[in-house]
Amino acid sequence: MKLTDALKNKDKILYGTAKIIKNSKLLVKVFLSSNYPADMKESITKKLGKVEIEQVKQNSEELGTLLRKPFLISVIGIKK
Repeated sequence: MKLTDALKNKDKILYGTAKIIKNSKLLVKVFLSSNYPADMKESITKKLGKVEIEQVKQNSEELGTLLRKPFLISVIGIKK
């Protein structure tokens, strides 16, 4: 699943590290921004378990723009 395909269904999108971790059992895939901190990446990987994680080339500013939000988004989760 590519990021652009995943963003087409707005009802299945979660963003924000806290929401992603809280709803980890509902997720199919997680996209991390290119500037997501390495130490946090290790932490979120452990907490998400078997959820597929992909780091994309877009930074957090670009992810915010893709979702048409006026703020930075570092992590996006796609629900089942």
